[in-house]
Amino acid sequence: MSTGYIENFSRYRDPVTGRLVTRLTGLQNSCHHPYFYCRAFTPDSRFLLYSSNRTASEGLYLLDLKTGESQLLVEKAGIDTFQCTLTPCGHFLYYSAGNTLYRLKLATLQTEEIYHQKPPYNGRGIYPGFSHDFQYVLLAQMHQEDVFPGKQGWDFFEPQCRMKPRCRLVLLNLRNGQEKVVLEEKCWLAHPQIRPGDSQTLMYCHEGPRHLIDARIWLIKADGTGKRPLGYVNTPDIVTHEYFTPCGRYVAYTHFPEVFGKQGSIRMWEIDTGREIDLGKVHNYSHPYHSPDSAFIVGDEVKKEDPSSACIWLFHVSSRREKALCLHGSSFASRGQSTQDAHPHPSFSPDGSLVVFTTDRETSPSGNCAVYLVSTENVF
Repeated sequence: MSTGYIENFSRYRDPVTGRLVTRLTGLQNSCHHPYFYCRAFTPDSRFLLYSSNRTASEGLYLLDLKTGESQLLVEKAGIDTFQCTLTPCGHFLYYSAGNTLYRLKLATLQTEEIYHQKPPYNGRGIYPGFSHDFQYVLLAQMHQEDVFPGKQGWDFFEPQCRMKPRCRLVLLNLRNGQEKVVLEEKCWLAHPQIRPGDSQTLMYCHEGPRHLIDARIWLIKADGTGKRPLGYVNTPDIVTHEYFTPCGRYVAYTHFPEVFGKQGSIRMWEIDTGREIDLGKVHNYSHPYHSPDSAFIVGDEVKKEDPSSACIWLFHVSSRREKALCLHGSSFASRGQSTQDAHPHPSFSPDGSLVVFTTDRETSPSGNCAVYLVSTENVF
């Protein structure tokens, strides 16, 4: 792999736990890793996918965690630096820019266009959710005439929801290019995901403030039948940042009673039985996520009163215990048009030995974000 950039890793002892933490990227530019349920690591846990604005257009890089060498994979205007993912085999990168989905071969950097969203359902770019075997991708599309104009960041969130935009779910077969419209609704649809091991079961959400939606989490079959909410219909409870567990048996999510950040808990919904499992109260994780073996959950604590003291927590599922991994101290503040840059979005390496997260703790609240790495060894 050729060298595109050398990162000078900065290692320090965490002030809360004493664990060794490594800042992987510098502070002279803003960097972050992909969204928490996207694959950011190669299968051997050696290389990490991240983005940086160090050049004129934001780019995606692959970082060698042993040598610090980064290779620029793609640099393109309008690239989505959160909804990008490596394949389980580690040979390809899927990413989007505007309304086009691309596949890049890591060995050659050869890129091919996979799909292009056509009018009128091309209002908000591509928001892909891939099947475990990358045979299918589920897309949540919005009509171009129903995109709330002007405002950016969180300012558009409630007005966009109130518009009741025309949206649809489209299931695309990546092998033959066939696409099927699974659902059409006058409601903001987002977070499309495909159940691991069962590409016929799809998940999506009704996006927007809790008081404006009927239910957050929904399941539907690939043929458009079996549409059903996962509990919490017309209640003040907030359930959010849902995802399929690696085994595909459950949908997991964080739960807050009435107010985001008011004593959260982690809950799981058993898909085939409709049984909810309450794993108990935790330190208000914004984005929980399971380890590959489902033994642990990692979460980024939300502290509205004192964000600088918030931690990354590790939760042991069988014993229902949690321990702090390290301080993340991120402000969660928006950056320009993005509401996500300073979100920690912690996730595990494929072998479960590492957790990656993003924070602006060294430049908070308005400076650059950087990517950090911490080991999970001997926490419990």
